[in-house]
Amino acid sequence: MIKILIPIISAFLFRLGGSEQWKWCKLNQKWWRWGMGFIIGLLLWKGWLAYALAGLSYYIATNIPYGQKSFLNFLGEYGKFAVCGFAFGLASIPLIGVMMGITQGFVSAISWVIIKYYDDKGEIANPLTEQLRGFCGTIVMIGG
Repeated sequence: MIKILIPIISAFLFRLGGSEQWKWCKLNQKWWRWGMGFIIGLLLWKGWLAYALAGLSYYIATNIPYGQKSFLNFLGEYGKFAVCGFAFGLASIPLIGVMMGITQGFVSAISWVIIKYYDDKGEIANPLTEQLRGFCGTIVMIGG
């Protein structure tokens, strides 16, 4: 039952971790994204090692930039979103295993590219784009 909440919580945390959500807040709001692995790790508890690895893997994955200053710009817009989505999906490996994690990586990569496409067309925009990235990046965890 709790697994159903993971994509919803991930969508919420991914959005909270977006840039300048609250201009009045002095804290780095990226911490919401960076720490999502620790929250997801509690919900899918597999022991201390998996918990620590989940925290670390989500921290790394959510630190890969997909904006204008990304080191992945050489891949083009859709390429860098695919890589970032794939990395975000792979971050689940400590909690759902290698095969399900790789599946999550591909689902997330494809989802992020589709979200980028519709964002470019102006059919969706923030906050929905960030929420969808967080949601689609963890959707396979429901079955994991």
